[in-house]
Amino acid sequence: MNKIRIVVACKSLKIQDAIRDLSVNDKFEILDFIEDETNVIETIKYTKPDLVFLEDDFENLKVINVLEQVNKSYCEAITAFVVISNKKIPLQMGIYHKYNVLNILYTPLDDEDIKTILWESESKISSYFENVKKLKEQGIEDRLYNYRYNRHIDYSKYFTEDDCILLRKLDVYIDFTQKYTEEENEIFAMNLNKYWDGAEDTEGNRLPPTRKLEITGVSRDDFNRIYETINNVETLYT
Repeated sequence: MNKIRIVVACKSLKIQDAIRDLSVNDKFEILDFIEDETNVIETIKYTKPDLVFLEDDFENLKVINVLEQVNKSYCEAITAFVVISNKKIPLQMGIYHKYNVLNILYTPLDDEDIKTILWESESKISSYFENVKKLKEQGIEDRLYNYRYNRHIDYSKYFTEDDCILLRKLDVYIDFTQKYTEEENEIFAMNLNKYWDGAEDTEGNRLPPTRKLEITGVSRDDFNRIYETINNVETLYT
């Protein structure tokens, strides 16, 4: 894949500097830094970057409006986004995901957060556009949309109220009065994956989790049980 072309729409100079410093290699190219909210949408549409870091701290610019104007639907998306937010909203990713948002980074950020996103972005962006190409060729955009957004997963069959308390400590918020989509389950799995200790690099070396489980108060045994259940739910509902 060619260099990943990046636009940073963010007022924080500290975050700008961190992205600039961590993306200095032959895989990434920063096209622009945007601090003026009136230029965000126009610049993204004009430069057509592969990846945008988009802060939600602009006074009159809503993240969802940017996403809707740049990526009108899952199969029409031309740019991947990483949203930088100062507030955690349950199921926020569920709203954003259909617009090709790879992840949400919550402030204050550390360099490891940005480094992980940059490391994952190459394969995620490539995989996304390959999937979209296949879907368009097969003419199943409408069926995909209906399937992924049809609410049907009942987590009360798999978790207890005590499990929900553990999940909240892991930044996964499940309400038994609601039913969830397969897509939302994928988001839950993605959040839990940050604490997983079974990842390996291409040479088989063990990779450390990007988040420390011990600071959450959740035991490794409980985490492994919950993580396995979340990953199995998709199979059960397919």
